[in-house]
Amino acid sequence: NREFRLLWYSNGMWWQALTVEFMLFGWLALELTDSAWMVALLGFVRAAPLLCGMFTPVITDRFRRRDLLIVVQGTILASICVLAWLFVLGELKFWQLAVGSAINGACWTLDWPTRRAIYPDLIGRGKIIDAMLLDNVCVHVARCFGPLIGGVLMNYTGIGGAFVLTIVLLAGALALLTLLRTTSRAPLEPGREESSFRRMREGLRYLRRKPRIQGVLLVTLFMNMWVFPFLTLVPVFVRDVLHRGPLSLGIMTGSFGFGSLLGLAIVRWVRIYHGETRVFVLGSAACAAGVFCFSLSDFFALSIVLVTFAGAGLAGFSIMQSGIILSDSSDKMRGRTMAAAVLAIGGGPIGGLQSIGMVAVLGAPATVSIMSFFGLASVVGVGFLLPGFLKSGR
Repeated sequence: NREFRLLWYSNGMWWQALTVEFMLFGWLALELTDSAWMVALLGFVRAAPLLCGMFTPVITDRFRRRDLLIVVQGTILASICVLAWLFVLGELKFWQLAVGSAINGACWTLDWPTRRAIYPDLIGRGKIIDAMLLDNVCVHVARCFGPLIGGVLMNYTGIGGAFVLTIVLLAGALALLTLLRTTSRAPLEPGREESSFRRMREGLRYLRRKPRIQGVLLVTLFMNMWVFPFLTLVPVFVRDVLHRGPLSLGIMTGSFGFGSLLGLAIVRWVRIYHGETRVFVLGSAACAAGVFCFSLSDFFALSIVLVTFAGAGLAGFSIMQSGIILSDSSDKMRGRTMAAAVLAIGGGPIGGLQSIGMVAVLGAPATVSIMSFFGLASVVGVGFLLPGFLKSGR
């Protein structure tokens, strides 16, 4: 399928650029401010646009998905180029980095659900889980090698090398998007502004009848609120707890992706014998448990092992998250349910606010310990307490 391959290759480059950018911005914030609090603040600024995720259909339902992706990708590329130029001139300030993060976060809020919503139109609903497995190969290869390569560049060529890599990857992903011929878009033609908001209300009513999607959205909310904020603080752990440099940061962040790659094989095998929702809950719980144990470690080798374990659990979460939502949604509601997923991912900025306050008082290790414990408890609670969520299905 030519269209699927082009989108898949583009996604691979896009995710590689995203992982390098995330690590690069965190390290830059730490170098510019020497403050864990400011690093957490930057993570919040990046994630804040996700709080408006439920409103994205007002935009995404009005345009062809391929055209929207090109515009959004071009905006991200322009933002990174401006920040790179300011860095070369020696004029880069924290507030400029924060503005760039906010722009990229807003673009990601439109980009991620649009990329996922295209898949059923390219390969059919029956192959969604397989498509998500392949898509997550891109995601986790990026999480494995993107930070590692970025860390090597930062260590041996400086910050400029990581900027160049990010720009090249984003430009390549954009070039592949322009080759797509798909006309995929929301089934309903765009109407008046009131019509868009009415469709949003219809989407919320639709979700009430879908317990599996409800469970996925709740777990997504809790994972983004209490578990994933640890990624923003990894530079703090590497420098201030483990006393290492940017190369070790790349290795540490890449271990999360390496674990996810291992987890893909596990998920593929376990899914044969268990339902998608069980794999989703078990993977999410394993990821939260791994992050909790990581927060207690002050040995570099042990931290690598624990982050790798957390990454393996992430595979079950990330594959089944979109797979369950897309397979259980009608064509008419697909864009709206993916928008609800973006809103659930919007738990990230709420967690970011919590981590900002807690880091200032308790420090990074205690903050990650407390938040990941709540995340683990919440995932287990949803799995056992939400009626109809763990209904078996293959």
